[in-house]
Amino acid sequence: MLYTAEDGDTLFGIAEKFYGDRQNWQTIYEANQDVITLLRGTVLFIPLESHSECKKMYQIASF
Repeated sequence: MLYTAEDGDTLFGIAEKFYGDRQNWQTIYEANQDVITLLRGTVLFIPLESHSECKKMYQIASF
């Protein structure tokens, strides 16, 4: 899933939003190592495959 960063976003906050746990920030970091600075408008890849609850919430389709 792609997510566009907003003002004030942090990896901790994005992890809590998608995974329900701030401790999963490293999952997002590892998937976006080419992103040096998190600014408004930065597009991040949010891996949801290993987080089944997120797949249900965001209705992710398997291809």
